[in-house]
Amino acid sequence: MTAQSFPPSPCAIAPSNRSRTTLALGIGTRAARGHRRQSLERVYSIFPVLRERLEARAGTLSGGQQQMLAIGRALMAQPRLLLDEPSLGLAPSVVAARAYVLEEGRIVAEGLPKDLLAQSHIRRAYLGDVPDS
Repeated sequence: MTAQSFPPSPCAIAPSNRSRTTLALGIGTRAARGHRRQSLERVYSIFPVLRERLEARAGTLSGGQQQMLAIGRALMAQPRLLLDEPSLGLAPSVVAARAYVLEEGRIVAEGLPKDLLAQSHIRRAYLGDVPDS
């Protein structure tokens, strides 16, 4: 497991590579290579459209799909922490519809953003000591 991963900008994804190849490029460590299938399934569970577009060349994906591919590539390394602005370029409906709280690469809470923000333990742990609104 890698300590952290930075999703490449969608502009940095080779447009002629197939989505499958781009995701495979994210596996950088020996430990991550041993969990390739598990990592792929995790990426597909978060971004189901990538499974449908697996053989598509990255340059034929929409901007939002390219961003999903960039995030998926970073997740393939099984990072404990994903840094950057991963929601940049995604449609607001994708970003606002669901929120996930990750700890060491595992989803520990998920739901509507407003529901997660209503939980004081999540606000304290991830946003500092934020009072109830």
